[in-house]
Amino acid sequence: MTALDQYQRLEALALWRADATSSPREVIATFGNSRLTLMDMSEAPITQWSLAALRYSEEADPAGRPDAVGLTPDPEGAECLWFDDVDLKAAIAAVWIEEEAEAVDAAPSGNRVFRYVILAFVSIALVIGAILARPWAQDTLLAQVPEEVWRSVSREIVTAQSEQSGLYLCQRAGRADPALMEIQTRLGATQARMEPVLFTARQDVSPIIALPDHRVLLDADAMRSAAQPEALAGLMALGLARQDREQPRNRIASAIGMGGLIGLVTRGYLSEDTVAVAAAALAQLPEWERPADAEALRLLETAALPSKPLALILAGRGLPIERLEALADGDVIGAEPFTPALNDQTWLGLRSRCPAR
Repeated sequence: MTALDQYQRLEALALWRADATSSPREVIATFGNSRLTLMDMSEAPITQWSLAALRYSEEADPAGRPDAVGLTPDPEGAECLWFDDVDLKAAIAAVWIEEEAEAVDAAPSGNRVFRYVILAFVSIALVIGAILARPWAQDTLLAQVPEEVWRSVSREIVTAQSEQSGLYLCQRAGRADPALMEIQTRLGATQARMEPVLFTARQDVSPIIALPDHRVLLDADAMRSAAQPEALAGLMALGLARQDREQPRNRIASAIGMGGLIGLVTRGYLSEDTVAVAAAALAQLPEWERPADAEALRLLETAALPSKPLALILAGRGLPIERLEALADGDVIGAEPFTPALNDQTWLGLRSRCPAR
């Protein structure tokens, strides 16, 4: 029995966006004959798509449904449909697998076993692709990557960033600076959660780069431009928040896409081109990091440190003013006295380390 026989006609509620300037609206998605027909709520047809012309969209569901997937016929992804119906997802995945199987069977005759291997690989890849559209499944795949592989990936990313921006680490792994350790202890973080490392770079990069092996790289030049050590403490709090939420690993997964992630899980390493993509992604300062920002503010509050210095050190880097204002407004210290993150002597000594190359 084929997928078309098994799923003769399915209907599901979905969200559809006609183009990039339109707001998503609720529609009825009907499956049948290898096509998706979209209708408005009065069942008047809107458009019809061939499944062969569709691909998964990486854009998040506007309704925030964790199990929803997106489909788009548009190479730019402007037109998109989101739904979370289990049967509809299974039907589409099944049809795609069958179409790939027919394509393999139609190929010139050759080794039958070899064709079956190709079919199995394509089927598995398609199923994994369908699963990866759901955030929880991406997390599951990322969890399959051993820590030693993440350490290897981190070393390769640092090498790539060195080639891209002239990045240079001022400390060897596992040899933390005592001053940074003092701030780290103030924030309540252990080495297992975060390992801070100073760096310099010839080109402008993010003042904080969180790596998937729990290292947090801190720009020494940005540190020297700060008026007080609490700015550095703010960066470290943001780095700790990123690590606690495993943001570096998720950002890598988003940057390298399904193929790169599958390669990492199955082979245990990234190709040279994929490493370059991951390195460039981590070197960028995201415009918004709401969960990480909220966690950083909580860490600073627990450490009895102000958050305004963090907003100041991030200013002038193209971030939305709303984000900077939120970081500044989250300052619970205000004009109240507080114990500095570092004493003057330690702060001056730290600023003299890791000179520009």
